[in-house]
Amino acid sequence: MTTSDPYMTSFPDQRPPAGGLHVTGTRRTYLFEELFKEREEQRTRAIGSGARCPVHVRGEQVLPVHAYLERRRGVMYLVDHSPDHSVFADGWHVVRPVPLLVGMVLQLGDAQLVATDHTGRFGIYAGSVSDLCRKALERWGSLRTAGRGLRRSHTFVRNQCKPRSEPSKK
Repeated sequence: MTTSDPYMTSFPDQRPPAGGLHVTGTRRTYLFEELFKEREEQRTRAIGSGARCPVHVRGEQVLPVHAYLERRRGVMYLVDHSPDHSVFADGWHVVRPVPLLVGMVLQLGDAQLVATDHTGRFGIYAGSVSDLCRKALERWGSLRTAGRGLRRSHTFVRNQCKPRSEPSKK
């Protein structure tokens, strides 16, 4: 499949390494370059609801230090630090450090984050336009917000998400 959109691909394993995190439902995006700028020698940054966490995330189920970002050879990894192991990446339970890739959806307690590229943009990886619309609808929850997220109208998203009807037999 050829496409000019680098975020629409049929090879989700070939996503680029993440360059930041966006906290869903807010306007906060944390770029890794800025997080590690002050202390280059430090390899980890905390994610949680604590006031001193560099990546501050609000939520009733988010602990003061819920997880860590760990930098290894230029790639960021998500490391679970919660006692109840309530950290998920793309729906999978995080049991060991997970490399962060653009478009990956992270769940920390009841808070959700999305891994972005180095400019703060994130993509949805899909094999076709209808898959893209279904994933956008799943991510944002309503036709209007999915349409805004894709920079399309909500009717475009609704029409693309419709199951294809069988051709009528005459």
